[in-house]
Amino acid sequence: MVGVRRVDVLGFHCPVPVHEARKALKSMNSGEILEVISDDPESLHDIPALVSRLNITLDSTTENSGEYTFRIINSENKENSNSSRVLREENIPADARLPTSHGEFRIRVFHEENGLDHVALTLGDMQVPDPVLVRVHSECLTGDAFSSLRCDCGPQLDAALEAISERGWGALIYLRQEGRGIGLHAKIQAYHLQDKGADTLDANLHLGLPGDARNYEIAAEILRSIGVSKIALLSNNPDKVKQLQEHGINVEERMSLIAGIGDTNRDYLKTKQERMGHEIDEKQLNQ
Repeated sequence: MVGVRRVDVLGFHCPVPVHEARKALKSMNSGEILEVISDDPESLHDIPALVSRLNITLDSTTENSGEYTFRIINSENKENSNSSRVLREENIPADARLPTSHGEFRIRVFHEENGLDHVALTLGDMQVPDPVLVRVHSECLTGDAFSSLRCDCGPQLDAALEAISERGWGALIYLRQEGRGIGLHAKIQAYHLQDKGADTLDANLHLGLPGDARNYEIAAEILRSIGVSKIALLSNNPDKVKQLQEHGINVEERMSLIAGIGDTNRDYLKTKQERMGHEIDEKQLNQ
């Protein structure tokens, strides 16, 4: 009897359905069937694109009351697990100089198979014997673009670029994983719940979403693409270190990145420290 595995990603938005489907397929045997259940309309494009990329079979797609079920046959022609998720097309490369207030960086765009565009900002030569100073930063529209004080994302982004500039070489990988991977719409729903008293973790869980849905496999691939395999990582998140190491990046040092702490985000940061394992110095948190 052919095995059938189900991945329920109801309530999740791009890129979570693709990440979870791809993760499940990697662990399945040839001939087994994966059913992905999603209510994100973007999955009507993203899941078939993933199937095409993996060179496997999309047996059927059905819709019922806004829920989409994709029935995928995991055939033997599945892509090698080491093959690239970054699409390479380029007659004209997405690669240019980018003058910033922190110095002149080089910007390169990496187009992922699910349609997302990620960015590598680099300064100086990546081919050096010492670990490259790296910040892997997940998109935060409200903090990065609108200077929201609900989080520390904007100040962390600014501080990371300044640290790279001061060292004279390094890289910032900017991932399109808004809202710790749950997407902008769900993130603002979580904000609504936080306004009513929930903390940043419970708000996600109340929505039926994980506290942190981010996946750093694509970050590891981008780092390898720019010639980086040994890094000093600017991060307070041990899970980021763990995932990058699992995907072949040698994290020789984790460097704390504390910036932008204030009255409007102190409780948010305490939750990350106390309930999500982030390593944030108590004295700095309570200054």
